[in-house]
Amino acid sequence: MDELRSLADLLDLQDVDLQIDRLLHDRESLPELAAYRTAAALEASLSDRYETVASQLRETELLLDKTTGELELAQLKLSQEQNRLYAGGLSARDADYLRREVEMLRTQQSKMEDEILELMETRDQREAELV
Repeated sequence: MDELRSLADLLDLQDVDLQIDRLLHDRESLPELAAYRTAAALEASLSDRYETVASQLRETELLLDKTTGELELAQLKLSQEQNRLYAGGLSARDADYLRREVEMLRTQQSKMEDEILELMETRDQREAELV
């Protein structure tokens, strides 16, 4: 009798196992599962893109801060050199040197201002991408 009970338990277990296999197969063939996988892949892609743009934005802001600081230093030096030039009391050779130095500083200042404008535009574009 124990053998029959044991065989009946095995048959019951086999039925449960078959039901589990059938349910697993049904779950794998659901159309919603394909939509879920597509949505999960899209979410991962968008998340990666967001992180990339956010990192680029941070780099742009750091570069913008650095360039702004350099521009302020260049403007201060330009002001000091102009004051020395216009104060007088310099030899012709020193005055010529200072004039060239002032021109070089003005050119450098202009380039930095252009670079700052480009960085500001880049920052605005990256901020727009994040929204």
